[in-house]
Amino acid sequence: MDADITAIREGNLVKVKELAESGFPFDKQNEFGKTPLMGSIEYGHRNIAEYLTDKVSRQSLLVMNREQHWNALHLIANYGRHWPDIWSNIVQKAPVCLNHVDSEGRTPEQLLEQLSTSSERHAKLAKMLKAELPSFVKELDEESISNYLTGLDEHAEETRNIKIMLIGHEMVGKTCLVKQLFGEHIDLQSHHSTNVAELHLRRLLLDMRTLERISGTSAKDIVLERLRMVISEIKDGNPND
Repeated sequence: MDADITAIREGNLVKVKELAESGFPFDKQNEFGKTPLMGSIEYGHRNIAEYLTDKVSRQSLLVMNREQHWNALHLIANYGRHWPDIWSNIVQKAPVCLNHVDSEGRTPEQLLEQLSTSSERHAKLAKMLKAELPSFVKELDEESISNYLTGLDEHAEETRNIKIMLIGHEMVGKTCLVKQLFGEHIDLQSHHSTNVAELHLRRLLLDMRTLERISGTSAKDIVLERLRMVISEIKDGNPND
């Protein structure tokens, strides 16, 4: 298997593809229990790792090396390879990889969490994998994904939820008070006692900067209003206020 080792060590993707077209067994392990995919991760050749992840079988992705009992995800975590798309591709093809434990009982995610403070690249990978990214974002290049996450950090809009409970004796006007707060009409002729507790969600919305009431209460209204507030803060240059 010297040919593949040389091609992977040198980062020669053209040679790797030639070997694949000639029927080279990229699923096999060497004497250390490592596959060519593992070698590409160790040497840091992203293009080869991406190619081999698509090329090899699911069973090959489940391979663990003999020394540390690491699979491909463990190696990505250990070296802090900022390759979230390759990580996701491996997980999609072989989800059980996430449950593999190494010789010290750590899953790939636990290993990454342990190493997340050791370097900036480990921290970036851990942060990116924790974020639940929309599918269209996952398809972007590494720099675009990083910019997306940075933007979320800098321009996040903090949600402030307040729960209010009105408690009192019967017939003292609790329901009438709630209706007044909501700006609803009270028909004194047909009004009757409320016999059960009433639960109201997302009924009083305030702009925390102006303290003015927001009229819309639907889920769409709330999202649009929060987007408006974030955009306004960005334009004002105060994203964290």
